[in-house]
Amino acid sequence: MTWLNENVEPEVRKVVKHLRMNGINTTQSCGHRMWVDGDYGPPYQQPDVLEDTVVTVMATLGIKTWCLRMVRYGQERTWHLQILTPKMRKQGRYLDVEGGLH
Repeated sequence: MTWLNENVEPEVRKVVKHLRMNGINTTQSCGHRMWVDGDYGPPYQQPDVLEDTVVTVMATLGIKTWCLRMVRYGQERTWHLQILTPKMRKQGRYLDVEGGLH
């Protein structure tokens, strides 16, 4: 837990912790912008396993508004999880179907 406390911002710490406890590789995160990134595909989780695990983790944590986007650039496969907070919704920000935050 020490590494997590020292390297992950408190706002996304629980999400990162639960993803990692469930075998999902996370590579970076941002607490003030509320996102977590990672890799998928060999040797990491396959897309369907990643998606199922994220759904379970978010439900367990009670987070209802989020968007998971999986991206492939050649051999590189990454994912981006955006959590839409009540403050963002109040500001009129939303996630479009492409996963972009507006």
